[in-house]
Formats: sequence, C-alpha cells, structure tokens
Amino acid sequence: MKFKVGFWVCAYFLLVFSGELVSAQSVRRNASINNNKSLVLKIRHSLSAQSSATSSGNTKLNTEANVNLAPGSTISSQIGSGDGVSTIDFTSDENSGQLSATGIASQTNFVFDESTSMTSEIETLDESSSEGGSANASSDLVQESTLDVTYQDAETLSTFQQAF
Repeated sequence: MKFKVGFWVCAYFLLVFSGELVSAQSVRRNASINNNKSLVLKIRHSLSAQSSATSSGNTKLNTEANVNLAPGSTISSQIGSGDGVSTIDFTSDENSGQLSATGIASQTNFVFDESTSMTSEIETLDESSSEGGSANASSDLVQESTLDVTYQDAETLSTFQQAF
C-alpha cells in the first residue's frame, strides 16, 4: 500500500510540472490611483546683441553690435523666500489675466566693457541715380528676464487584470 501512495504522489508532481494538470484558476486584479500636482518655476535671463538691415537698393549698409561684459557683472535668481515658500496666484476672466507672485527674486547687473560698441550706418551708393530706395539698419541690445510657470494637476487611474 505504501508503494501505491508513493507512486500516485510522484505521478501527481509529474503531471503538475509537465503542465498537464490544472487544478485551480487564479485571477489577479491590480488598481492604482495617482494624484500628482506639481509646480515648476524657471527663471531665465538673457542678454543679446542683435543687428538687422534691409535695403531696396542703391545703398550700402553696415550694422554691428559688439557687447563685452566687464568683471563685476552679476545675475542672481532665487525661488523660495527665507522660509522656502513661493506662491503664485492666477486670476483670469474673459478679457484679462492677473499674476501675483511672492518668494521669487531676480537681479541682473550688467557692467559693459569699454570695447562695447553698437554701430548702424547707411550710405547711398550713387547720389545722382534716379533710382529711389529706402534702407533701415539697426543694432539692438536686448535684456530679457523670463519667469516660466508650469502647473500640472494630473490624476490617473490604472487597472490591470490577468487570468491564469
């Protein structure tokens, strides 16, 4: 009798491991919910020199912008006041929008070297020409400070079901 029981136990394990015996079914269900809120603040400073020229003929144009910063130029930005808190309030209606921010500071101090120069010149090529013309030449120094605010309120629900 012991021999028969041992044989059936071995046969049972052989069938289970060979995949031929299915004794139960299992279902796995997972669900998760995420409610993510994030606020991203970026402060960007830029200083650029721009030159542009247009002509409809009979002119020679020269425009040049050379900007050299001297020692002592500084840029500083801070997000978060002494207590580490920054707040941004948005209000809007059909025709307008308002932005109020606290806990955000930004300062720029550009010191220009003596070699900094900006030149725009227009010269007529042939004064006696009956050919008219117009020309425009400009050199610009542009300083921009930008506060980029991104707020995200994302809620996701994901479910998964697997039967085996």
